[in-house]
Amino acid sequence: MIVDPSNLVARPDIRFREACLRLERVVSFSLCADPFALSDPAQELIEDDWEALVELCPNLSPRDEDDDSTDEVVLDILQKGYMGIFLEVAQAKRVAVGAKKHKAHSWGLYTTRWFYADTFDAAILKAIEWGEAEWAKPVE
Repeated sequence: MIVDPSNLVARPDIRFREACLRLERVVSFSLCADPFALSDPAQELIEDDWEALVELCPNLSPRDEDDDSTDEVVLDILQKGYMGIFLEVAQAKRVAVGAKKHKAHSWGLYTTRWFYADTFDAAILKAIEWGEAEWAKPVE
């Protein structure tokens, strides 16, 4: 994606910051030097965030709960064509402060979400769209 730096509305970096987003992890199974020697973020996506992975890749085969190996999962991901980029993005939690309900945010409280797209730029834009929608919601 080529961005005109003078067009501030289109600049994803500014939109990313304005939605108070933080990039947590980037994973690409197709770019692993050895898909059976996974990076920590890739391993954690499979082991700790299985529900998010299945939501992003709905046609993955069910995982055998008794099998600790990630090899079959990685092969399934690659064989089913998920060659793109998985991003985990965090967003600071907004809170109402004081009697006048001033809005503030804190990285002490935040939420995370995974995104998948064929390219890094497309995944970032998905994250920005989600972040902007979340940021526009009323503060509780």
